[in-house]
Amino acid sequence: MGLTSHAPCMTPRGEFFELSKGRYVTDVEKMLFQSFPVHQLDLKPLSRRELEDLAGNSMNIRACAAAWLCLFSTLDLQKWNQAGITADTTDPLLHDTY
Repeated sequence: MGLTSHAPCMTPRGEFFELSKGRYVTDVEKMLFQSFPVHQLDLKPLSRRELEDLAGNSMNIRACAAAWLCLFSTLDLQKWNQAGITADTTDPLLHDTY
């Protein structure tokens, strides 16, 4: 797994071996895979385990944006409106009525 190739799914406490370097991927490298701007963050107060957990519990925002764009591009809102599908604004679950 080179830093220019695709990375596997990062999980908290996941161990990834970099064959070309002959070592495990570091906690900071795991954060880089998730697009954290590590050079702009103060990571000193965090332990190695906390950094690994942070990288493992995060989601790459570019991947999320691409998934949402794909979903929204498939919606045909004109068809929904013609079919009479709208939000039910009288639904009590949509309002704070406590």
